[in-house]
Amino acid sequence: MSTYYCLIAGLPDVTLDDSKLSYTVADFKTAIYPDLSASDKKLIDLFYLKFDSASLIHLLNDEEAETDSGEEVLLEDRLTALYYAYALKNSNKFVASWFTFNLHLNNILVALTARTYKWDVRRHIIGDTEVCEALRTSAARDFGLSGEVEYFDTLLKIQETQGLLEREKKLDQLRWDWLEEATFFHYFTIERVFAFLLKLEMIERWLALDKERGAQLFRRMIDNLKNEVRIPAEFK
Repeated sequence: MSTYYCLIAGLPDVTLDDSKLSYTVADFKTAIYPDLSASDKKLIDLFYLKFDSASLIHLLNDEEAETDSGEEVLLEDRLTALYYAYALKNSNKFVASWFTFNLHLNNILVALTARTYKWDVRRHIIGDTEVCEALRTSAARDFGLSGEVEYFDTLLKIQETQGLLEREKKLDQLRWDWLEEATFFHYFTIERVFAFLLKLEMIERWLALDKERGAQLFRRMIDNLKNEVRIPAEFK
């Protein structure tokens, strides 16, 4: 396993509330990426893959025959599902755990929202883990996950937050705290570099969203979700 003493020692301390960055996710690719080992570059490639729709579609075409369930699924959802399925197979335990954490976190939020609006939960859950299956099939208030997912109760409280921006900030703080804990014993390894890149991405997202633009964005997101709900003919 490669170690990056100078690189990691030189990384700036960052917080989710930073108001500026010395360099960006894009700068990271040119400034740091070339100094990584070949195997570690593949891990960083996994992060950047989500920004490369062409490569994701190529993966989708390769696996379409094997994964076709006969259900109508939005291309965006198929790409997301494929990306997670690909990432969860990664041999690096930290990376695989990060994607598992995010898959479950996002699916739980979707399931809670689906229940609120009485949508068909099964159509909105992606992934094939035991947690994903519980979200699809359980009728329990907590989907039977309170004892299985340690942050489930925290997500319930976050979901109840009224302000959309405040809710998103709390979710990113949960992700940030997860990264801090998961990399605590990774001092000079690629795991800490990967986590730093993820933190940069979060900070960039918040720097790009002032309150007014953020409110408009989330209103559009809610409107899009409502428009995607199919109303049975008998209720029209």
